Amino acid sequence: MPAGKVLRFDGIKGRGLITPEEGGAAITVHANDLQGDKYMFRPGAAVSYDIEHGDHGSKAVNVRLLDGDSPAILYALPGEMRDEESTSGDVLSMDEFIQEVTELIIRSMSTLSAEQIMELRTHLARFARSHKWIQE
Repeated sequence: MPAGKVLRFDGIKGRGLITPEEGGAAITVHANDLQGDKYMFRPGAAVSYDIEHGDHGSKAVNVRLLDGDSPAILYALPGEMRDEESTSGDVLSMDEFIQEVTELIIRSMSTLSAEQIMELRTHLARFARSHKWIQE
């Protein structure tokens, strides 16, 4: 079974790229082919996968995080413990914050309308900016 690292993954668009451990061109991956929560598939995360060949080229399927190499908690707020050795959370760019918050809202409150999600996101971003949780 091939292994590699997540090069990038856009949770909003539901697609990304994996760089194979053995080298070669990056391989595409779609959110439907991820095993587990898609928010855990962050750049640098080690994964294993199968390869499926189709009309549009090859893609990674059955993509799984490798044990012991999963990223730290992604939604830790500044001041929360990310793991036993850390004492602070991430400071995100505005784009990263918006993406993370949007995914969290959709997973937590899937019945909200797009307008409600956008309004909630705006208020959360304003709050996060006031606490300097976002890089400007």
